[in-house]
Amino acid sequence: MKRNKQTKKHLKENKIKNILLEPTGVYSIPLIEKLYKEFNVYVVPTYLIAKFKGNRFQKNDSIDAKILETYYYTQEKQFTKYKVDKKYIIAKKLNLMISERESLLKAKTREFNRLRSELYVIDEKTHDLTKAKLIKYALNTENKLIHLRVNRIKNIEESIELLEEKINKYVDSHKFIKEQIKAIMTIPKFSYYDACIIVSKIVDIKRFKTVKAFKKFLGFGVAKEESGTSIKRTKKIISHKVFKAKMYLFILRNMQKSGDNNIKRAVYYYTYKYNNHYKAVMKVAARIIIRIFYILKYKREYNKSIEYIDRKTLILIKEIIEVENNKLSNKKSRKYIANEKIIKFLGKNMVIYEK
Repeated sequence: MKRNKQTKKHLKENKIKNILLEPTGVYSIPLIEKLYKEFNVYVVPTYLIAKFKGNRFQKNDSIDAKILETYYYTQEKQFTKYKVDKKYIIAKKLNLMISERESLLKAKTREFNRLRSELYVIDEKTHDLTKAKLIKYALNTENKLIHLRVNRIKNIEESIELLEEKINKYVDSHKFIKEQIKAIMTIPKFSYYDACIIVSKIVDIKRFKTVKAFKKFLGFGVAKEESGTSIKRTKKIISHKVFKAKMYLFILRNMQKSGDNNIKRAVYYYTYKYNNHYKAVMKVAARIIIRIFYILKYKREYNKSIEYIDRKTLILIKEIIEVENNKLSNKKSRKYIANEKIIKFLGKNMVIYEK
């Protein structure tokens, strides 16, 4: 409290109006909450600072501060969307709770894995047991250390339940968060807490004028790199790794029998195109991010009929299959011969065109 008051006093004495910060989560939020009403506070995404030309060799607090200052004066127009308001603080508090939940889930998985390996030493048959049966078996043993580990797992589960109740109450008490989460959850198999992650990161869709800016912010984009006139290249943005992992799992859920056929079709197509499953899933994830942008921006519902594959490719394949189905002779068309591999590949995995 004293430090915050001293900081405020120092800023007023030196007539400072604009404050630039890096997103440091739990450390920056209390300070931002004290300052945003009286000053223009901007929280700049780390990927923007990382790609800035001044940030090259050394790294410490004073150098980072100078880089932020230089970046502000060269890219001042961009900073309006990073300005902190009440909505930002509400969303970031939700982000802290979601992050805590993620760390508890990881801790629970870690404890289960350790329990499984400890019991495997006693009895090899325990390796194939379900979690519930594993705990029952552990409680029937006379090993006190195993009992302590089971108690730790139960304590973590209780903590997760209490935290989830807290998150639900928090979301219900803030209308703008609740509405955005509801809109995202119109997408089949998109979980409540995955939607919370997106909303807690983007704060408000009004901050983003274009799809490109929205994708970049969530780590699904490329940054341009230039050096003189000879070197011009693009580099993938490496950020929001947890969110990317969640999107990967969301698409895997849709690859099951009850999943969205359009997502399945797109994953199979891009797997064929790139010969790389992860790249294919991330490509489809990027397309889902675009859909999320339009759902939130224009308050639309998710439309299952819209495809994730390039429209030209899909139309071409549908045309070929229509022609082949209506032909009397067995002769294959030129279009079919040219695209035979992709038709056969998709045909094995998914029905592309329904008669």
